[in-house]
Amino acid sequence: MLRINVVTLFPDWFAAPLASSILGRAAAAGLAEYRVVQLRDYTHDKHHTVDDSPYGGGAGMVLKPEPFFEAVEDLKAKPPIVLLSARGRPGGRRRAAVARRARRSRIRVERLAL
Repeated sequence: MLRINVVTLFPDWFAAPLASSILGRAAAAGLAEYRVVQLRDYTHDKHHTVDDSPYGGGAGMVLKPEPFFEAVEDLKAKPPIVLLSARGRPGGRRRAAVARRARRSRIRVERLAL
């Protein structure tokens, strides 16, 4: 069985997508199991703070690593651990073609640097 742990600040957002379509059918058939975890449960301050200022100053906020690593340790997650980020480049035909070729030849592509 495939076990997927999702560590997030917005656990309620994942309820509908994980219960519908192919993901929901996989869970109903016992082929997949989803566990959605609130990242704030792994903080130790009164306000459950998960964000911090960027190193070196500047605008914006970043997530503190400590709550995330505690969550991963508590889940006893085994590799691969996938971290999703909004950072990156938009996809396109060329990137999709490279990804298709990689899947056909069973090459694991971590990041397409095109």
